[in-house]
Amino acid sequence: MELKYNEFIELLNQHKISEVTFFITEYSHYNSCRIIISKEKPKESEFYLIKFVLTKDLSEMVSFYNIFDENYKLFDLKRKGKYTLKQIWDRVQIRSLEMS
Repeated sequence: MELKYNEFIELLNQHKISEVTFFITEYSHYNSCRIIISKEKPKESEFYLIKFVLTKDLSEMVSFYNIFDENYKLFDLKRKGKYTLKQIWDRVQIRSLEMS
C-alpha cells in the first residue's frame, strides 16, 4: 500500500485509521510494527489514544493523546541514530491498514 506521508498523518490525526501494520525495510528489528488508535472514555471526557507498538516483544511502545507528535523520534537505528516517522517514511512498507 502506497500513501504519501502527509496523507497518512492526516488520516492518523483525524482518527480515520483504526489499525496499521508495517515494517521498516533494511532493518529487521522493526519487522512487526503496529499503530492502534482507540477511543477512550474515562469518566467525563473522551479522547483518542494513538499507540505505536514497534517490536513484537513490546519493548518499544509509545502512545500519544489525540494527535501524533511528528517530531518524536520513534525509531532507534543504533549507530545511525534516532529517527522520526517522517525521516524514514521512504523505508516504511505498510502491510495492512484498517479504516475506522
